[in-house]
Amino acid sequence: MGNKSEPSQEDISQEKGQELRRKKAEAIIQKKKQSPKNGTSGMMPKETQAILYELQVNQVELELQNEELQRTQEELAQEKERYFELYNMAPVGYLTLSDTFIILEANLTAATLLGTTRKALIKKPITNFILNEDQDAYYLYRKKLKENITESCEVRIRTTKETIFWVQMSAVAAVDKDGTSLFRLVINDITERKKMEEKLRTKNKLMAVQSRQAAMGEMISMIAHQWRQPLNIVGLAIANIQTKQMLALLDDEMLEENLSVICKNIDFMSETIDDFRNFFRPDKPKEWVSIEQVVTSTMEIIGQSLQNNNIKVLIHSSSESILFISKSSLVQVLLNLLNNASDALLSQEKKDRAIHIDISENKEGIVTKVCDNAGGISGAAMKKIGQPYFTTKELNGTGLGLYMSKIVVEKHLNGTLTWHNEAKGACFVITLRRDESNQG
Repeated sequence: MGNKSEPSQEDISQEKGQELRRKKAEAIIQKKKQSPKNGTSGMMPKETQAILYELQVNQVELELQNEELQRTQEELAQEKERYFELYNMAPVGYLTLSDTFIILEANLTAATLLGTTRKALIKKPITNFILNEDQDAYYLYRKKLKENITESCEVRIRTTKETIFWVQMSAVAAVDKDGTSLFRLVINDITERKKMEEKLRTKNKLMAVQSRQAAMGEMISMIAHQWRQPLNIVGLAIANIQTKQMLALLDDEMLEENLSVICKNIDFMSETIDDFRNFFRPDKPKEWVSIEQVVTSTMEIIGQSLQNNNIKVLIHSSSESILFISKSSLVQVLLNLLNNASDALLSQEKKDRAIHIDISENKEGIVTKVCDNAGGISGAAMKKIGQPYFTTKELNGTGLGLYMSKIVVEKHLNGTLTWHNEAKGACFVITLRRDESNQG
């Protein structure tokens, strides 16, 4: 003989409910027996009394069951009302879609967002409401949903009233009570968030332009520094030729010697222009380069300016790694740090002005420290430095150089830019992380 199947939890629950009703009914009957009005039952035969007792218990059980059913119906009505409030009056739109993305159900919020009625939405493809320009993003999202990839999608919706707004779609696959596949979709109006993001992008673009303009101003100043000495040499060579010619002392050898000096200095100034032009290239191509090479390129641009201001630059490198990065982006950052250090040193009457550049490696990546001996950053400035438009330079500062440098390092160079004070002055630390895409 086969084994009997184990009773389900529902069967056990029903049995317990019946037992409880039976006990409760018997308690009510016993209480009634104790009442003086029910004292005649003892005159009946025992069999009749047993039958009457069972009938009374069954009647009370039915009454109790009816009370329970009525109470359950009331609770269901309350739950239905609560569901209506939660589903229909929710601040986001809820839609039930078929496996072909046809709208099967919609709450009031969804209908309001789409500018129509719930009834008008039924059996309509959700794609009808998506802006043409965003259809590709929507179909890619549909494909991912079919592959059980749970993500969200941001598209623009065109309502029946021709209003356009941004929504974030989030959907999950589900199964109906009859086993039919469907999707539960939530649409959330994110128009205000998109407007704020656009304002932030515009603000960042403006900051980038202002920072670029400030950098260009600094570059022109650097070109002036770089060109001052070569121009003086060229001027002296020309004056020498003119003087020798007037005195009839100019010979071919002397002329060739002076022309050679002029040509060398013109070549140097031409190379300087190429350096600055490459720095301002918008595409900023990546290349394999060591940090020491980048520092050398930076010094070719700013070195003469620092030398003219009697600022020594001491470079030490213990790193042999190369990275696949945008060289001009790192040059931009280093130029800003060196300019800031130069300004800090020039604001003080110091004879031993110096900037130390130390390149090393650790487990985090390649670390480049730019430190000066200008005394450091004050406590009040330390809390605000790096914020947009905050500057310690009263007349010439824009407050964007360090802010934009931090963005460039973090977003374009896969690194971090931090700062702190040491014994003699401020130190700015660039850490560029090594990974499979940029490590040599």
